[in-house]
Amino acid sequence: MKLISLVLPLLLLLSCAAYKDVTAPKVSELINVNGTKEQLFLRSNEWAIRAFANPQSEIQYSDKNDGKIIGRFLMNTKNDPYYLSDVFSVITITETDKTAQIEIDPLPWKFSRISLYASIYKPETAQKDMHKLVDSFKSFMVSHPSGSDPLVSR
Repeated sequence: MKLISLVLPLLLLLSCAAYKDVTAPKVSELINVNGTKEQLFLRSNEWAIRAFANPQSEIQYSDKNDGKIIGRFLMNTKNDPYYLSDVFSVITITETDKTAQIEIDPLPWKFSRISLYASIYKPETAQKDMHKLVDSFKSFMVSHPSGSDPLVSR
């Protein structure tokens, strides 16, 4: 009984531990690529559809005339009880003639300061994941040369 009276307050204290806000700096890159604003918009939109495969990721704004796509992208899902929420970023893609810019801005996420897990999604990991997304976007944009877009050639 004494053990329970000692352990119970400790467990209550640990369960009410403070949560820490975490964020990472945004990543942005301008890519020079052949194509009109319309062609680059279609390529960017196709990349976004493929990249946003998780149902929690979604394109929230898409305007061909403005040459802009904005979406919410799931970077990491909570995989232990120390996370309060999933980790998302806002991806903004802007196209002009011969250029496409991608900007990835991670939204702050929270986790428990007392987490004993090494699997915490750290800002460094978020940075690596964002750079992988930028590389994926760049590769996709370059690998679809001007005039090869099936939607434009129709």
